[in-house]
Amino acid sequence: MQSSFHYPHALAQTEAVTCIRTPPYPLQWGRRVRVLLELHGCTFINEGSSCLIEFPTMTIKQEIWPRALCVRYLITLPDGYQIMEEQPPGEGYSSLGFSESDLIKPP
Repeated sequence: MQSSFHYPHALAQTEAVTCIRTPPYPLQWGRRVRVLLELHGCTFINEGSSCLIEFPTMTIKQEIWPRALCVRYLITLPDGYQIMEEQPPGEGYSSLGFSESDLIKPP
């Protein structure tokens, strides 16, 4: 399973990414997100008030331009799977975006 986002926008230079923090996921979605991420070599740690997502070595991200209200990144895992990250201003957390088909049908 390899998801790919297609953006007509410009992408900034790549940079390494090792982990991000997200708000907690509702139970049903948390399980799906955890399984999906683990299939691609990530570690999903539910810390109660937040979740820590650790990415495998060689994971990169690129900022998506132009900026919207949030800073947006395209994260590419070593196996080619892609996730969108949004960083709302002043939150301290990121939100992850997955291909809709990956979350509707369990991996």
